[in-house]
Amino acid sequence: MNESTSLVMSQSDSDYIIKVLTPYRELKLKSKDEEVTKSWFESFKEAIKRKQRNTAHSSSFLGHAGEVLLTGFLGKSKVMSRETLVSENWMQSTSRWTTFTSRFFVLCKDEAPDETESLSFSLLYFTDESCRVQRGCLKITASCVASFQSTKVPWRAFAEQDLRVESIPIFLTLSSDDWLVILIPREEEESIQWRTALDTTVHHLKTQAGLKTKDTLGQVTGS
Repeated sequence: MNESTSLVMSQSDSDYIIKVLTPYRELKLKSKDEEVTKSWFESFKEAIKRKQRNTAHSSSFLGHAGEVLLTGFLGKSKVMSRETLVSENWMQSTSRWTTFTSRFFVLCKDEAPDETESLSFSLLYFTDESCRVQRGCLKITASCVASFQSTKVPWRAFAEQDLRVESIPIFLTLSSDDWLVILIPREEEESIQWRTALDTTVHHLKTQAGLKTKDTLGQVTGS
């Protein structure tokens, strides 16, 4: 839906049809219920408009050239150098994950200087939703891994205390070969949105890396 170029609703015999055209494929949905089809059509149309509004103001809003894919507040743990992570035993450690901070995150698809440049994404984070004070940026490349952990982890108590929330739906883990960060959505619906967005982003990059030479390791700045 992010890159749709055409949205059409039509009728054929007893079927009501919605066609969504993108640069990569055509999606065709059929239903015999006119009201349901119209409802889906209006929802698709609103989603496209919302995405276009985000794209239109992304550069001035963030000072970052590119398309805004998803925004929202997330709890964030410390970013850690991979050199200190000898094995996956970091998950059993409580001392490493005792500081959690709420930040406003923006996932962007970077604007390539020209058509020969590879696709890249950035995860920027700010003090609040005004996005006036940027605290850091995670450059997401093909070396990154997006995963999720259950709430039964040693550092859940620290997260609940620092973020002042009673229930943490899930922990999202985003890492590359040389850094790792834990993200904590506030609600289950947000967990699904961010997990889907990060999974899709990493999948795009790994697919691209399979066709071209692998990019450099992800870079991380900020605190």
